[in-house]
Amino acid sequence: MKVLFLNPEQYVGWEDEPSNHELRLPILNCGMVREHRDYCYQRVLKAAGRAVMDREILTLVEEFQPDLVNNSTTWPNQSVGSGLLHAIMGRGVPVYTQVWDTFLEPAPKHFVRQARS
Repeated sequence: MKVLFLNPEQYVGWEDEPSNHELRLPILNCGMVREHRDYCYQRVLKAAGRAVMDREILTLVEEFQPDLVNNSTTWPNQSVGSGLLHAIMGRGVPVYTQVWDTFLEPAPKHFVRQARS
């Protein structure tokens, strides 16, 4: 199986993020993955913007042709958008999205409002 990992970089480098240790590495070590690629989407989003990030992800999907895209979320306004995920699935590639919750308290109202826009 070929897997494309869409990795967040929320608090530390993506290799040290909980999503790497709790999701990505167990998948890689399960014995079913023969090839994989990693894309740190949150780093690209912050540096170059959503349009560049989306274009790079779609290009990677088209060139790598994964059997599965593994999408790990981050803050709602910095995660991969549902439109892009639907575009990937429209190309016949299944997407698994792991939603992480790191808030110790409910999100502030201004943060939730930004995430919905």
